[in-house]
Amino acid sequence: MCTSKFMALGLAAVGAIALSGSVASAGSQVLGGWTASWNDTPASDFSVSFEVIPGGTGADRVVVTKTATFGPQRVDAATGGILPIDVVFQQTSYDAQPLIIIQSESVTNNTGKDWKSFRMDIVDGTTSVMANQANFDASSSFNGAPFSTFALSSDGTTAHFTDGMVANGATWTPGGAQDQLVINAMPVKAGGFKVFVLEEQPSAGSMPIPLPAAAWSGLSGLLGMGLFGAMRKLRA
Repeated sequence: MCTSKFMALGLAAVGAIALSGSVASAGSQVLGGWTASWNDTPASDFSVSFEVIPGGTGADRVVVTKTATFGPQRVDAATGGILPIDVVFQQTSYDAQPLIIIQSESVTNNTGKDWKSFRMDIVDGTTSVMANQANFDASSSFNGAPFSTFALSSDGTTAHFTDGMVANGATWTPGGAQDQLVINAMPVKAGGFKVFVLEEQPSAGSMPIPLPAAAWSGLSGLLGMGLFGAMRKLRA
């Protein structure tokens, strides 16, 4: 699918946001000068929660654990792919911590499919300058057992777990005290606040092709739940 089609869909979603006046997110939590929000309404089939670890949080970092559940309706009826869960991080203070550290996760597979791989993506639409975009730090080391391979993309925007399987009904617990996934959040000190999205997506087969970076250009400041909800089926 060409970049222009992605852009057209993005602009259509933005128009829908404008008509509705605002985009409501069902869940949110303040994390060190950031507000993480997601759309797990009572009728949805996924859930998300964060817990801040006080002993590891300091002036330059907030350390968290994350819990998520993927339900059966995350499986797209048309493609058979598993839809992602998106968490939007919105900066709320110029003193926001520059590091968001995920110490561990607990991810439950209730999709009805065995997962053969899992990916985490950071999408930063507030800047076109690569050096200013949020990313996974190269020092990250996340134990993803039963996945035996953990790899970061060269630009730090994707963490990929392969060579293993999480069975349907099982709970996957990557990370640990010595295995942390570090996000360079790149908060701004002046002007409009930073916004980026952490997207997590399992796969029962081959992983979907990432959106071209150019598809996000021109969408600065528009990373709302409505936009990502409209785009998510393209990724499955």
